[in-house]
Order: sequence, then C-alpha cells, then structure tokens
Amino acid sequence: MLMPQGIPFYGDEVFYPLNNISYFGVYVSKNPVLDFYIWKNSGGPDPPLLYFSHTLPLYILITLFGQELGVKAFQLILASIPGIFSFISLYILLKEFKPLSEKKSIVFSLIGSLIYSYSFYSGDLTGLGTTIGVVYGTFPLMSALSIRFLKRGNISDLFFLSLLSMIASAQPFWIYLLGISLVLSFLLLGLNRSVIKRLFILGGTLILANSFWIWSTLMGYLKGASWIFSSYTTSELITYDNLKFLSFWRVLDIMLMGERQYYFIWLHPQTIRPENVVIPIVAAVAILLGRRNRLVLYFSLMLVLGIFLTKGVHEPAGYVYYELAKNLPYGLGAILRNPTKFIPLVVYSYSFLISYSIVELFSRYRKIFARIGLVGALVLVFYSIFTVTLTYLSHYTWKVYSPTYIPNVYINANKWLLDQGGNFTVVWLPVGGAYVWKPYVISAFPLPLSSAPASSVSPLINNKIIDNATELCNILTYLGVKYVLYHNDSLDVQQSGRILKGLRSSFCLRPVASFAQTVKAIDVSNSPPPKNGTWILGLPVQTVDVPLKIIRSNDTLVRGENTIVVYYRIPSFVVNQGYKGRFWPGFSVALNVYKAGSLDLNDRLVIAILDNGGLKKQILINDTSGYIIFNVNLTNCPYNAVDIYANFYGCCFKPLTPSYYLGRFRVEPDSVPIGIEVFENTGYRGPVFVANGSAEVLSVVQLDPIHWRAVVNASGPFLLVFTQPFDRLWEIELPPGYTASHFQCYMANCYLINPNGRNGVVTVDFVYGLQIYQTAGFLVTFSTLAALAYLAFFRGSNASLRSVLRRFLS
Repeated sequence: MLMPQGIPFYGDEVFYPLNNISYFGVYVSKNPVLDFYIWKNSGGPDPPLLYFSHTLPLYILITLFGQELGVKAFQLILASIPGIFSFISLYILLKEFKPLSEKKSIVFSLIGSLIYSYSFYSGDLTGLGTTIGVVYGTFPLMSALSIRFLKRGNISDLFFLSLLSMIASAQPFWIYLLGISLVLSFLLLGLNRSVIKRLFILGGTLILANSFWIWSTLMGYLKGASWIFSSYTTSELITYDNLKFLSFWRVLDIMLMGERQYYFIWLHPQTIRPENVVIPIVAAVAILLGRRNRLVLYFSLMLVLGIFLTKGVHEPAGYVYYELAKNLPYGLGAILRNPTKFIPLVVYSYSFLISYSIVELFSRYRKIFARIGLVGALVLVFYSIFTVTLTYLSHYTWKVYSPTYIPNVYINANKWLLDQGGNFTVVWLPVGGAYVWKPYVISAFPLPLSSAPASSVSPLINNKIIDNATELCNILTYLGVKYVLYHNDSLDVQQSGRILKGLRSSFCLRPVASFAQTVKAIDVSNSPPPKNGTWILGLPVQTVDVPLKIIRSNDTLVRGENTIVVYYRIPSFVVNQGYKGRFWPGFSVALNVYKAGSLDLNDRLVIAILDNGGLKKQILINDTSGYIIFNVNLTNCPYNAVDIYANFYGCCFKPLTPSYYLGRFRVEPDSVPIGIEVFENTGYRGPVFVANGSAEVLSVVQLDPIHWRAVVNASGPFLLVFTQPFDRLWEIELPPGYTASHFQCYMANCYLINPNGRNGVVTVDFVYGLQIYQTAGFLVTFSTLAALAYLAFFRGSNASLRSVLRRFLS
C-alpha cells in the first residue's frame, strides 16, 4: 500500500484529490469543521458519528503529509490499532487478575494480540478503514478498561474509555459488545455495592461522552425522521428469512475460524482445513488447566456466548436466537439481525485462551521435547488462522485496495461543472459499475460535484422512472437537479444502454457537453487458469469431462456483441436430480464471463441465461443434449482476456451442479473508450421554487448544510418546493401570521403557505430540526471530557500526564 503510486480505495470509501480540495469517502466537506457540528444534509446519524474515527484524523494526516501519504498513513494506522489495543487489554487483565512475571505477561499478550490481529474476523486487515473494523479494534481495550474501572475506580480509566467509545461510535454496535463484557465481568469482580456504584457511574459517563450522537439520533427516532431512519423498523429487520440470510456462519465455521459461505455479493472461498481443529483444541486445554481461574471462566463463557450469537439461526438452538431477536424490545432485538457482528467475542476469547494454554504449559513442562511440541502447536494455530486471512485478502481485500487514480475524463467533467456556478444538484447515471477506477458504486463520487451541492439523489432515480419521461422530468425538477451526467463505463451494458436511451428521449433534457478518453485494457492474459477443486458459486469448478463445450473457430472475442454457441450434454446425475431436458420448465444453462484467472463474483463481467421461451436460443438434439446460442456483450470489458464458465442451474445462489470451465478468450481491440455525456434539465427551477400560486422566489442562499433561506414575493397562497429529499424534520420558519403545511411531492419537501392577507416580500428559512440536539450534545460531550481530564490529570499532587500514563500501564 505504501509503495505503489495512487490512492487506495475500499468499496464506497474512496480517497481522492480534486482541485486541491481533500475529499474523502462519502464524508465530503470543503470545511471539515462543518462535520464537527452539522447534522449534514439531513442524512441521518452517520456523518457526526464518523467525525472522530475518520474525518478528523484523516484531515489532520492529509494536512501534514499530503493527500497520498496522508491517506495511506491513515489506513496503516487503522490496520495497526487492533493488534496494539488487544495487546494492552490482555496485559491489563493479566496484571489485575493473574500476576505473572513481566516477561511472561509480555509473551502472553503478544501471542494473544497476534491471534486477534491476524484473524479474518478481526476486521483490521480485511475490513481496513471500515467503521466495523474500528469497533472490532477498540473492543478489547474498552472491555479491559471498563473491568479495571469497576475494580479500582480510577478516573483515568474512565477518561480513556470515554475517548475510545467516541472513536468506536462510528458503529454503535460497540454498546452491545461492551454490555456483554460488563455482564460477564461480575464473574471476576463479584456483585457488591462498590461495583454496582461504579457501574452506574461508568454507564452515565459513557452516555454523557456520546451525547454528540445519542441525543440527535434518539430524537430522530422519536420525532419520526425520514431518510435513513425510515428503514429501521422492527417488521423490516426481524423476520426468520432475513435472519437466515444474514446468518452466514455455522458453528463449525466459527469454532475452526474458517469461512465458506456467501457474504452478500462476493464469495469467500472454503478455508476450513483439517489443521484448523487445533484452534478449539488448544483453547479447550486452557479451560481444563484454568478451571479454577476466574479469567479463564470469564473468557470461556464469552466464547460460548459469542459462538451462539454469531451462528444466528443455525443449529443448535437456532429457534432460540430467532425468538430472542423477535421478542426483545426494538433496538435490543434489531441488532441481532446481523449475527456476524458478534464475532469479536469469539476472536477475543480465543486470543486469551490459546495464549493461556501455551504459556501455562510452557511453564509446567520444561523438557525440551515438550516445549518444541508447544511451539509447534502455536505455529500450527498461527498458520491455520493466517491462511484463512491470507486467502480472503488475496481474493478480495487486496483487489479493492489497489491504488488508483481517477481518469482525466472525470476530472474534466468535474471542472466543467465547477465552471457553471449556481446552486444545483448533479445526478450521475448509472449509479453503479464504474469499472475504470471504482468497480462497485459511483454514488460517493462525484455526486457532490457542483459549486454548492445540495444532496445525493442518484439512488432515487431508478429504471422505472427513467422509462417514464414525464415522471423523470418532474422528479429531476423537484429534486433540484440541473445536470444529469451519463458515463458509459458500466459493466452492465444492458442497463447502461437503457439509461442512455431514456435520457436522450426525455423532452426536458438536452445535451450540453461531452467528454471522452481511451484507456488501455488491463493485461490479464497470462493469469493462471483454474484448477480442479476451485470453488465458484458454492461448488467446485470442473475442467475435465466437460459436458458443455463452446463451438468456435478461434479464441478471440470482439468488443461489442458476440454470438457464442455452446454444445451441452446433460449428465445423468443432473437428470437424476430432477432435470428432464428442455421440456422441464426448470431447465436452465448459464454462461458466466470473468476476467482471466478470476472466480470472484465481483469480477463477473457477463452472465447470460438460457431463456426457456426463446426457441431461437436452443437447438434440441434429444432430451439431454443440444446447442444454445448466447449473445454476449463485452463492449465495456476493461480486460484483454476473459474466461468463460457454464453451469446447468443458472444465476442463482443455490446451484445443484458445478461450474464448468469452457476456455479462455482474448478480447480485441485492447483499448476501451470512456465517454461522459452531460444533459441539462431545461425544467430546472432552482433549489427552492414556487410550484403554483401567487408568488415568486427572489433569492435563495444556503447558509450551511442544514440551513437554507429563501426570499419570496407573495400576493396569495402558494406551494413552495424545497428540493432536499423529503424529511418531515425539515422545519420551516415564517413571520408571525403565516401558516404552512408540510408534505411530500415527487420525493421533495413541499410547503403549502398561506400569507393570510399579509402580501409582499417574506423571508422563509428551512432548518433541519435535529441540529439543536446535535449542538447541545456536543456541548455535553466536551464538558464531560473536560471534567474527566481535570479529575485525571490536574487534580492532586500526582496528577501529571506522565504519572497518569504510568498508572494506566502499571
């Protein structure tokens, strides 16, 4: 990550420079101080939560070291924190409950921290830079500090715990992990008056320290805010099918620290191996050796509870998990919808128990052969854990973190937008699939690109709307969209062509600019072909005795639409599973095209499926054999070589037969054209406008992201449109005597305003209602931190920073 040129990116969290302004991820600001106190763009709780963990540290690093080094330093720091924090946490717990020599304590903590850091589930390597990775990294130290505070009552522990909770608040799930740790901590401390008193102090302090997001988020739910809040309802989240879909790992996967199932849209390869059994075995030895040790009991119960929660609705007792999620109060139960988030409990427990086994046995058995065996067992543990992580990194993470630069065609389009001036919203279509520099979504960039952007609305413009010209024009106008930019570098050729056709046929859109660039296709022609046993779509790839074959005279495909004829012979074992040839409606054959050497679902360029009703696509020889004709479009393929596979099931995630490797083909020519077309919405009426009635908007100004002001000349009742996406918490401020009703029209905020005879010029303010709670919460947060810092550092004769840090590590 350090050496190659370019900026690393991860999915939707991309870091890039534009016009000497530091843009990072979806948290874009020309003045990062705004992120400090603004409930930004009525987008819900995410922006303020990410300030301490992402926005502020990244901004400081970029300011000190420049864009590229600053971003890479930020990523490396995030990758290092979990290992460092887990080391300190284990060291703290050892000092409190199991006195060891300094050397043994360091070795113990080092072993545990390496296990935690290199585990696939820890999130610091495989989820680099993500919010959940921050929570996984801070949890061990938060747990250790909370336990030590309950035992000692040191204010310095409470201060550092509050700071960590603010960093981890990027993903509030830390509350559940810490809560489980605190419940189990009574095994270590007992349930006495002093512990209960300190528990209330700890809980109250954490609430006050996190007031900057708790107050506004809570009021958002209570007041019924729209946008992100509207999707969080119990009926939507807690259903058995939903829980089953999100229960990725079974008990065996969790206990052996392996991976073998789907994780949303990409595929984790099978990583459980026979040697992985050493992981639970070594942990079980710790339980036998330390059955009278309270720390061992604490981590053993955490491991059992973590396995139960992480497996979700899988057996054993999967129905218990479902009943818990369904019947717990909302918030407590809703978090159970994603069982994988409980995996830090398992990883943290394993890191302690395995370290305990090795150090304890090493102390008891001093013979050289015994110690060699222990070292061998430890190496086997590290090998089993790290190979899982390494496999995942090589299949997914390293690909999405590959350094990149934005093509000049995007930079030129952005400069054109900045030159237009005004206050408008920009929509980029298609939303997803910019293969050149960001292969997943394009929604984070460049939505905010205008002189004074309003909001991100591209996800609201779907195919159904694009096909209806009248609906499209109304929505664009009511959402304040002045320009629509179409980019042709989408891998979904069918969707991309449909979008362009809809834009060109719309009566309110006229082309005003275009930008083009040609890029060299990526050379993957020498990538190694798949081997037997490689997994794709849940079953192994077959490269011998292939019952599907491509009938073709050469090994070259032309960019554009290619006709590919495939001969098929349905094997008897497929027929025995229920297939009856083409006459059974369930019969299907899918053609999958990947870049050469890749079997990652993210790299699938084309999927073509036999249409059972299309007789022209199939030539039947008999019930179990025939020819299928596919039309495959590789116009936007960014590679110069592809591999083609086929299977008998189709596109779905429950295949009954393996995928068959059919061959490798070169794609010609080697250059790929990128084009951007800019359309202007001729119906654009500004960020605030009068839809009908006796009024005229004289001026509009955006004072900050949550405060707009319009000056209107009214001579009677009128309908005023505020083009931010509808949210019932956008409050309107009018002079005395005016009345208004707020409702949604075309996804925007509409206000029916009645001057009640007070005609003339009137000033209308739009303010997002949660801002007052956001501001008050920040005041409480910093007051709490200031009080804790005073009590920890400045009170008493031995309260210097040096002495506090010494006591922290003692």
